[in-house]
Parts: sequence; C-alpha cells; structure tokens
Amino acid sequence: MVMTEFVDVETARVRIVRTATLDIAYQESGPSDGRPVILLHGFPDDVHAYDRVAPPLAAAGWRVLVPYLRGYGPTRFLSGQTPRSGQQAALGRDLADFIDALGLEPAVVAGYDWGGRAACIVAALWPERAAGLVTMGGYNVQNIAVSGNPASPAAEYRSWYQWYFHTERGRAGLTANCRPFCRLLWELWSPNYRFEVIPKISAKKDLFSVLCYQFATLRLPSKCHADLSGGIFLH
Repeated sequence: MVMTEFVDVETARVRIVRTATLDIAYQESGPSDGRPVILLHGFPDDVHAYDRVAPPLAAAGWRVLVPYLRGYGPTRFLSGQTPRSGQQAALGRDLADFIDALGLEPAVVAGYDWGGRAACIVAALWPERAAGLVTMGGYNVQNIAVSGNPASPAAEYRSWYQWYFHTERGRAGLTANCRPFCRLLWELWSPNYRFEVIPKISAKKDLFSVLCYQFATLRLPSKCHADLSGGIFLH
C-alpha cells in the first residue's frame, strides 16, 4: 500500500491509496477508528456529491471514505496498458481493491449510478467485505444479457447522451463543451433544483474512454477504444 496526502481546491483533505490497478484518490473524515462507510458517486459527479452527507456521518462517529471513481479527479491508472474499462465488473473490482488496500473491516457501502453499481457488486460477490448496502435508485447490477432489448421511448430518450458518446462528434462535443454539457444533464435530471455552484471542469485524460466502456452495452458501432485520451475532469 502506498498512501500520500494533499489538499484539493475545496480545501478538503484528500488521500491516495495504491491498488494493483489504480492510485485511488479519496476524501476521509471522521474518527480513524470509527466504523467505515464508503460513499460512491456517479456520472457526471465526483466526491462533492456527498458534501452534505459526509459531515453528519463523521460527527456521528463513522469513518467516512469518499473515493473518486476511475477516470475522475486525481484517481489515476498505474499503467498506460490497462484498458480504460468502465464496465460494472471493473467498478466492483476497484471498490473491493480499495477496501483491501486500506485494510478495512467490513464496510457499509453506499452509492448511486456508477457508484451504486460498484456497491451492489461488492455486496453480492464479496459479502465478507460489506457490512451493509445502501443503493440509491434501486438495485444497480445490470443484466447484460438483456441490455440490448429496447426500453420504453421515454427511457430511451433519457439515455440520449449514451448514444452520443459512441460517436466522434460526441467525443469532440464533450471535450469542447464539458461544463455546459454536464450542467445540462444535471438540470434535466433535477429540474426543480437551483444550482448555485457548478463544479470546475477541465480536460482530463481517461474519463472519455471509461465512459465509452461504461455505455458499451448499447451495442452501437463505436470507435471508442482503451487508448482514447480525451475526457473531462470534475473537481
């Protein structure tokens, strides 16, 4: 295990732990001997999705760990040869490796979207690592065998951006317009929320490739491969 520590732009304490695949950056708060709870974000968010969740948990005595998922923030792949996969198996493996690298006792794992998928997979495949599961938005393990079946028109409409990512135009559009693109998604998904602060977003390697793999189950023709180097950086 290799661990370093620094302060991010929002002055929150961030640490980095090394696994076999990644240097995983994470925020930590609460007592070091508290029961561990891991909060996992989704797309297109980052650890700051839990800015109002982590403090009361820490105050209640929990050891709160909020990692940046692969492709996000300061989390980095160790090797350029590692496929930038965003598949659910990779996300689940990352979480299991994170728990092991920190030597945690069984942790409560909680998440939504990508993070919820990772949490559900760890709870299902490695129950000895999970003391509890909190999944927002339902049970998030995807049924790959039926993922090519059409959903309702309304559901397909809400997934427009996943199709967009499978085109070169989508890659260029996300790279050029990542901030307004992400704000549009937030406003579409939470139309009654009034955003006072929009996170700073800048170009970052890896995330676009991870996105392509994450949404690959649409089974569209795609030129997205593991060596793509575009993407966005949410922090």
